[in-house]
Amino acid sequence: MCTCTPCISCTTRRSLAFAKVKFHRARTAKNILEGGGNTLTRHKWDKDGGGTKGGYTQNTFNAYLKKYGLPLRDISTITPEEMVGIMFHEYWMPTGAMMPKGIDFMSFQFGFVTHPVTAIKILQRVMKAHGWYHGNIDGLMGPIMFAGLDCLDDDDLRCLLLEYADEQKKHFEKVDEADGVIGDDPVIGWKNRVDRALKMALDDLKT
Repeated sequence: MCTCTPCISCTTRRSLAFAKVKFHRARTAKNILEGGGNTLTRHKWDKDGGGTKGGYTQNTFNAYLKKYGLPLRDISTITPEEMVGIMFHEYWMPTGAMMPKGIDFMSFQFGFVTHPVTAIKILQRVMKAHGWYHGNIDGLMGPIMFAGLDCLDDDDLRCLLLEYADEQKKHFEKVDEADGVIGDDPVIGWKNRVDRALKMALDDLKT
């Protein structure tokens, strides 16, 4: 088990101020990855009359409004400010905010289209297979996970990114999507998204 002492850069990475700085870059990269889509899509399985707008579902929007004691509204009325708030608090902070570069975006973008817990669980499994993580596969970031990440050099991070991307694709292959919203074959669309995100993450690792 790694016992190295976190350096200043590792400690800084876990500060809220730095998380906010990195969020702007991650949000910009995500918009590039998705082409900035902000259309409303109604899904045939939505019994509550909801749908998705800009990647946000009616259920996600409802949870956000309830959390802050606000009246429920249709997803079509979600504002850009609310989208940013949800993205930061519900997706960025539980996934990429405290991660090293490259891994931060790869985890964040995957958590956004699946679930933050799913994104972290899969990352934990990959890390555990290499002996970089010795905790439970619980989908939560914590000291044991951070200790493993802090000990990784650039070659290790590149290896982790490549294997993480492969596991993300395997996850999408298991998804049974009944509505072809993303394309004729949604799995192909999701896997292409992983490839594009991986390229962006690897480029970020070089900087």
